[in-house]
Amino acid sequence: SSGATDHRGGGAIKIEADTLTLNGKILADGGVVTASSHGGGAGGSIWLNVGALTSPSGLGEIRANGSNGRDVSGGGGGRIAIYYESKTGLNDSKITATGGNGQSSGKHGAPGTVYIKDKTDLSSAYLKIQGAGSGAAYSYTPLNDVTNESKIIIENANTTISETVLNGNLNIINSNVRIENPIRFTQPLSLLNSKLEIQSDVTFEHFIAGSNASSEIVEVGGQLTVPGNNLVVDGITLSLAKNHIFNSIHIKNGGVL
Repeated sequence: SSGATDHRGGGAIKIEADTLTLNGKILADGGVVTASSHGGGAGGSIWLNVGALTSPSGLGEIRANGSNGRDVSGGGGGRIAIYYESKTGLNDSKITATGGNGQSSGKHGAPGTVYIKDKTDLSSAYLKIQGAGSGAAYSYTPLNDVTNESKIIIENANTTISETVLNGNLNIINSNVRIENPIRFTQPLSLLNSKLEIQSDVTFEHFIAGSNASSEIVEVGGQLTVPGNNLVVDGITLSLAKNHIFNSIHIKNGGVL
């Protein structure tokens, strides 16, 4: 907004240790806004590379949240990356990089990203975007350089993806995801109370299954390629902007085409 002033960000924290015992908090939150017409501060970055990560009290918390704006937009969430060999007592729900709330005509800040990786089990790694909502008042988080992430979770957020190939599982929950470029999904994709908008061509190497066609929507602006050229619309609403010729079409479990 014109005349608004942004607040300071959360800075950067880097910790390497054999053992990290956390009965408190590690914070890189955006600065608290007290004056009017000030945008929220962006969350900072937290990078942990440890052997044992433990929270005996269960009260440990790691945050890089954006702060709330005053009369304007909230600050965006930061970035958290955690690498460990063992983790006990620290719940993943206590690791957050959410955006701050906006006020008046200002938008809520976009959530940041949380990456968690067990160094002894590489298949367990996942990247998560956890927001506070996916309505029009919530900003979009851009997601790139994730082609080979084994698992991506987008929950309660608006997100754009700029990859041309995704080789990991994508779970979309209560969210809106927009993709402007051609893309190929090589692994399963799950959709729950969410909308996936693909403005160009898309290839799905696995079928998408939903459970509620009224709230699980896939829109394709270009050409859709599916396994064997056999289209299955399973519990979702599928909207195609262009003409297609399929070998067969199977609409089931309340699906809508």
